[in-house]
Amino acid sequence: MASKDSRRFLIERGCDLMQGLFKEKMAELRAYFETLEGLIKEAESNDIFGLQERAQKLPETRRGAFWQWEYPYYWEQVFVPTLRSSFIAWAFAILEDCLDTVCTQSGIVAGIDRNWTKLDRSRIKSAQKFLSELVGFDEPAKEAWDKVGNLYRIRNKLVHEGGRIKPKNSKESLEVESFVQATKGISISSIWTDDQITNDFPGQIEVDADFCRYALDTLDEFVDALHAEQQALCNRFATQLD
Repeated sequence: MASKDSRRFLIERGCDLMQGLFKEKMAELRAYFETLEGLIKEAESNDIFGLQERAQKLPETRRGAFWQWEYPYYWEQVFVPTLRSSFIAWAFAILEDCLDTVCTQSGIVAGIDRNWTKLDRSRIKSAQKFLSELVGFDEPAKEAWDKVGNLYRIRNKLVHEGGRIKPKNSKESLEVESFVQATKGISISSIWTDDQITNDFPGQIEVDADFCRYALDTLDEFVDALHAEQQALCNRFATQLD
């Protein structure tokens, strides 16, 4: 259990010590992403330009085969997916750090001596139960927690399973498809055929730059709501300080 001095310090400061740091980390991550997206596009364009010069020197009949073999698919098939997966992983690493801080500090302020990480197998669900049910946060709303939970599920698929999901029409694939259909910038590659539906043949999650921006915008709003509730919590307990 934290000391009375630690609790008083947090209440008097409104738990503000880490809030600016998390916003700064999110801003740095956004700048990192946009910069690398731009550099990759520029490098791909330069490669294509160089190949165009080479193709112009070939007979017309050989140019089709030339582009088939020489086109720089590696930018779109290797570099871009790796960048976007690492971006999503990094964004949620920041969120997990934020949740750990918010739950720990809020528990101290509210006088709740309980290990919040043990409330559910999901770290997101554990934080939601602790803050909403035990500490008494009104925000973020359940819909916001659900949205972040769905994004976290995509993060896990990208990081731990290379974006693969179970066969079409399985419970998991139907749930993921439902989220994908309602979310911009994300899709599932169409690699199923009718005779493969019952086979163990995975689908592939693909995300574009808009999805990464959407994810960061969502987490930004979510963290703002958490910090607003933290400050409100500190204000409530400030009147009880002796």
